Amino acid sequence: MKNFFVLLFTLLMTSATAQQYQQIESKVHNWNGSALKKNGNRISRPILEGSTMDLKYFEIHATTLLPGDKPKPLHSNADSEDIIIVKEGKVKLSVGKESKILGPGSMMHVMPGEDHGIDNLGDVPATYVVLVMKSRKDPNPARGNKAGGSSLMDYDDIKFKPHTKGGVRNYFNRESTMCEYFEMHRTTLNSGIKSHEPHTHRAAEVIIMVDGNTEMEIDGKFYQGNSGDVYFMESNVPHAIENIGTEPCNYFAIQWY
Repeated sequence: MKNFFVLLFTLLMTSATAQQYQQIESKVHNWNGSALKKNGNRISRPILEGSTMDLKYFEIHATTLLPGDKPKPLHSNADSEDIIIVKEGKVKLSVGKESKILGPGSMMHVMPGEDHGIDNLGDVPATYVVLVMKSRKDPNPARGNKAGGSSLMDYDDIKFKPHTKGGVRNYFNRESTMCEYFEMHRTTLNSGIKSHEPHTHRAAEVIIMVDGNTEMEIDGKFYQGNSGDVYFMESNVPHAIENIGTEPCNYFAIQWY
């Protein structure tokens, strides 16, 4: 009887773990796809969660900090590498010994074990998007530190480079603690323009919509997305995005392996 309960417990735990870390589907994951969760002055919005070919755990969620939220002590995540992107309002981003008050489009890249914090010191709500990444391979802190470690980036400091289809702001292209390759940029795509024909690449990719109306072809299927929506494409899955709106659209593109 004891062995039966041990086996039952093991099966239940295995099932729960498998459900928690199931493979993320290559498709659009909508901003309004999940119920909001409020905790004091914080409102959390889950967007996607699961695993990818290179990450045993990958999550994207958004947090809105309401006015009047008192600054919180810095904290660290021992086993994940995080990206925080300011969506609306202004927040105080802190990592290590560096702090800046930053607005939309600014970001923070946090290595595992690094103290960091996000505070809304203004009188209007502020929203930011968080990417949480845990590699299937052993983390490599030396690689992450050699590539620059944790960092803060002010949107106003990132140069816009125009091109015939719109333009781009390059945030980084580097190695990190969790990733052998990690690249992030923000694209402006003109109305009626397709970024390229369907193509594939080794890196998995997420597209985080800032504004505008788009259609993404993913492995022969078509999905539409606008502000806040997230397209996920697994490694080597063919995809192409088109601006189907009447104005330029903007989106973040983040790739890794």
